[in-house]
Amino acid sequence: MLRLTLLSILMLFLGCKTTRINSSNEFPIVMMEKTSCMGTCPTFIFNIYPDGSATYKGTKNVENIGNFSAKLSEEQLQYIKKSFEEAD
Repeated sequence: MLRLTLLSILMLFLGCKTTRINSSNEFPIVMMEKTSCMGTCPTFIFNIYPDGSATYKGTKNVENIGNFSAKLSEEQLQYIKKSFEEAD
């Protein structure tokens, strides 16, 4: 369920391009990375930071190649935090 939630959030932001990328030295509160394999595995990095900024870098075997960023609302950020807490 958590994986589906994160994937849904990722898909929500793939179409959103903004110019702001997390510029602080904060560590992400959510980090998801899929590395390459010998086949057609999707390769990407997805991060969500404490200030609500989200970044995605698609590199191989994904629909969106390149760097993308978005800003989560406070409600979205709280929903993600609550989901992780509930999943323990």
